Amino acid sequence: MITGIDMARLPLDLPLRCRCGRVRGVASDVSPSSGLRFVCYCKDCQAFARFLERPDVLDSAGGTDIFQMPLGRVKLTAGTDAVRCLRLSDKGVLRWYSDCCQTPIGNTAASPHFPVIAVVHSFMVHEADGRSREEVLGPPLCRITVQSIRLVTMRPSQAPSGGYSGVKASAYGCATWM
Repeated sequence: MITGIDMARLPLDLPLRCRCGRVRGVASDVSPSSGLRFVCYCKDCQAFARFLERPDVLDSAGGTDIFQMPLGRVKLTAGTDAVRCLRLSDKGVLRWYSDCCQTPIGNTAASPHFPVIAVVHSFMVHEADGRSREEVLGPPLCRITVQSIRLVTMRPSQAPSGGYSGVKASAYGCATWM
């Protein structure tokens, strides 16, 4: 902390890279207040991980950790020839990935009228400066499509922060652990 400024909360340019390093980029001005971190449990996120043969991008309950931010703050700097896109349904989001190592990159709307990207955690190098994912992105603010959570046995240490004392759904389809 420098004279009352919490350096961990300042925006940073977050390196992005696929698992093998061919596709690289940067997300500019990333901080807990510059986007929305959430965990998505929808069947399409789970199907995307299966398509990529990357079960490691899902948490133990089948969720994908995502940071949604303005599309204009994400720039790919290398390997764009290896970037591919698919859509799992007629009205689904566009799901971007690297075909060199099957790393999910992020999701975007098919319409340019909603210019955000939901960057998947496995494409972010959030620990590049020694900070944890929580320090860089903040905690997940909600968990969405919780009806698709896989029933698993978890030890208390594996439970989302805040525990399982209850789940509260909002009017926007988000559910937060209480």
